[in-house]
Amino acid sequence: MLATTVGLTVMLGAASAQAIELVSSPALTGLTQLGAAASAAPRPFTVRNVYAKAGATRNTDVEVGRLLLFGDSYTDLAFSVGYSNWAEQLERSGFVGGLESYAIAGGKARPEAGPKPLSVQIDNFLATSPTFAGNDLTAVFLGFNDVGFNTNMAASNAAFTAQTQRLLTAGVTKNDRRLFLVNLFDNTRAPGNNPPGTFPSFSPERVDVTRWNRNLEAFANTRNRIVVVDLFTAFEKVFANPERYGLTNITTPDLVASKTTALWRDEIHFGARGHQLISQVFRHYLTRAWDWSNTLDAGAEARARLKKDIESGLVLRLDQQQPDESALRLFPIGDAAYAAAGAFDETATVDPRTGRDGFGDGGLGLDMALGPDTSLGLVYGAYDEKVDGDSELSSEVDARSLAVYLRHRWAGLDWRTLVAHSEDRYDSEIHAGFGTATGDGDTNGRSTTLSQRAEKRLETGLGLVAPWVELTHSIQQVDGYTVSHPLVSDTTYSGVQVQDTVLGLGISAIAWPMALSPDSSLTLRGGLAYEIDLARDDYELTISEANGSRNRETIERPERNTLVLSLGAALAVGDDAALDLGYEVAGQTGSDVDHALRLAFVWRF
Repeated sequence: MLATTVGLTVMLGAASAQAIELVSSPALTGLTQLGAAASAAPRPFTVRNVYAKAGATRNTDVEVGRLLLFGDSYTDLAFSVGYSNWAEQLERSGFVGGLESYAIAGGKARPEAGPKPLSVQIDNFLATSPTFAGNDLTAVFLGFNDVGFNTNMAASNAAFTAQTQRLLTAGVTKNDRRLFLVNLFDNTRAPGNNPPGTFPSFSPERVDVTRWNRNLEAFANTRNRIVVVDLFTAFEKVFANPERYGLTNITTPDLVASKTTALWRDEIHFGARGHQLISQVFRHYLTRAWDWSNTLDAGAEARARLKKDIESGLVLRLDQQQPDESALRLFPIGDAAYAAAGAFDETATVDPRTGRDGFGDGGLGLDMALGPDTSLGLVYGAYDEKVDGDSELSSEVDARSLAVYLRHRWAGLDWRTLVAHSEDRYDSEIHAGFGTATGDGDTNGRSTTLSQRAEKRLETGLGLVAPWVELTHSIQQVDGYTVSHPLVSDTTYSGVQVQDTVLGLGISAIAWPMALSPDSSLTLRGGLAYEIDLARDDYELTISEANGSRNRETIERPERNTLVLSLGAALAVGDDAALDLGYEVAGQTGSDVDHALRLAFVWRF
C-alpha cells in the first residue's frame, strides 16, 4: 500500500517540544506527535549584541543609539551640503538613531592652532561631561589631511595614538560598546593629485597612507572592543573593478553623477555614491562577529533537532510494541517519520526557514531489545539549517550525526541515555548589496552531546500523561576559516570550542482517540516544556584581516530560559486518510515569542 502526504508548514520561528505518540489509525502513523519534531529557524541574534533592536527578527535589525563622530570633511555634518555623507546615510536608513559630531572639515591628528585638530574635537566632547547609553558607538575617521597636506607624519601618528587613548579613558568602549577606527583609502587616487598639484598644496604619498593605516591597526590590535574599518582594501577593489560596484567614473569629478555612477564630487571628496559604499563597509564591521556566531548556533540547532527527533521516533515506533516482541526494529526520525505509513509516491511542503521543497531532515534508527525492560539503539540523522538570509552573510549548515542510546525501565520510570556525535559542514556566502559583488567561505565543525532523560508515563481515563526531566551537556567545535568579501580584505575567523549544559522539565499528554463516527476518530494532544541554561560558554573569537588588522571579540551568550507550549489534533478517517494540525508557541528570555503552525494530510492507497 502506498501513501501520499501533503504538508504545509508555517513557521514564525519556533522551538522544539518533547513528544509522545499514540497511533489509532495506520494513516496516523508518523503524524500524531505531541509537539513538533522539527525545530525552528535560529533567532537573528542568539548571542548578545548591544546594537540589536528590541524584538529583532533579522540580522539587519541593528540600531546604534548614538553615533559619536570625530574626523574631517568626510564626517563633518556641516560640510556635506547637497548630499548625505556616510554617517547621515546610516541615520537616514534607521541604522543609527542619532548623530553627535565633533568632526570638522580640515581636521587633522597633528596638533596645530585653531578648532580643527583631533585634540580640540575631543576637548569639546569631554567638556560636555559625557555619559553613555548601552548602544552608543564611537567612530574616528580622519587622516586624509595629515597625509595630503603634511610633512611630519611621525607627529600625526603619535598624536592620533595619544588622542584616541583619551577616548578610551573616557569610557567609549566600556560595557561592550565599540570604537571604530576608520583607516584611509588611497587618497593618491584623488583627481586633485592626478596629475600632482591639481589641487593646491595637496601632495599625498601612498607610503604615508600605508604608514598611517599600520599605526592605526597596531593601536587597535592591542586593545579590546576596537574595530578597524578597512576602507583601504574596500576602495582598492572599487578602483580595480568599478563596474562591479555600479560606478562608471572613478577618475574625474562629476558633481551631478556623483550621486549615482561617479565616485568624486570634486577634486578630493567623494560624492553620495562613494559615501554609500563607506556606509556599507561600516555596516559589515558592526555585525560580522554576530553573523559568524549565528552560523554556529545553526549547527547547535541541528544537534538539538537530532536529539528531539530521536525521542519522538522512539516513542512512535517502540511504544506500540512490547520490548520483547522483536529483537531488532527499524524506526524513522524527523521528516522521515512521515514515511512510516508506507512508501511516498509524492510529497510537498513549504518551509520558510530554508526555502527548500520536500521533507529532507531526519534519518533512521535501529533498536535492539536486550530484555523485557531494556533496549540499545543506533541512529543516523542528516540535517540542514539555513541562517537568516536577510543579513549580508547567509550560511547553510549540513550536519551528519550518529547517536547511540540505552533505554531502560527501572523504578517505575523510563530512562534514556543518549550519546550523539555530529560532523558539520558550514557553507557561507556574502552579499554586499552592490551589483554582482559576492564572497564566500567554508569550514568544518563537530559536536558531541550527552543527555539523560527520565519519564514517568501514567495512564488515566482520558489518555496518557508523561512528566519528564532531562539533563543535556554538549561540546561544539568549529575550525578556523577564511571568508572572502567583495569589499573588505579576506577575513579569518579563529576556531572556537564552547560547552553548554541545559536542564529540561516538562509534561506531555495525549488523549485516547475519540470516535466521531464508525470510520473516524479525533486524537488531541498537548505539552509544556521548560528549558534552563545551567551553563553556556561565551564565544572567544579572534578576527584577522589580510591587511594586518586583528581584533578579539568576546561574544556573550547569557543563560536563557525557554518555555514551550504545544497543542495538536489528529483526525483519522478510516484506515486510509488522516489530517493533522499542530501549533507551538515558544518564549525565551530576552526575545519575542515565536509561533509555529503545521498542517499535514496523509492518504493511503
